[in-house]
Amino acid sequence: METIDHLLVSCVFARNYWFKLLTKVNLQNFTPYVYEENTMLWWKRCSDQLHGIARKGLNSLISLGLWILWKHRNACVFYGLSPCLNEAIKRTEEERDLWVLGGATNLDLLTAPIPGL
Repeated sequence: METIDHLLVSCVFARNYWFKLLTKVNLQNFTPYVYEENTMLWWKRCSDQLHGIARKGLNSLISLGLWILWKHRNACVFYGLSPCLNEAIKRTEEERDLWVLGGATNLDLLTAPIPGL
């Protein structure tokens, strides 16, 4: 059954998305666990492990990721597109750049490129 929590954290596509996105900022250990089915509890677990700028950056990244997953799902449902992890990550990176231009400085600090990735 498709619920908002399933769509955003517990389905295989969402977990793969989070792993790939969080790996880019060396936070792959925050990927939702297989048994995590509640978006807000997962988000709180992640956020509680960081402080200051890192926490603010992570919260912005999670907000952005949730937004992209929602938009990607809608594109699949309403426009017949096929789910594509690489496309979702590409859209996240494009939207991230817009958020940073709009003043999301903590997101910019968190997502600075990691050498070798």
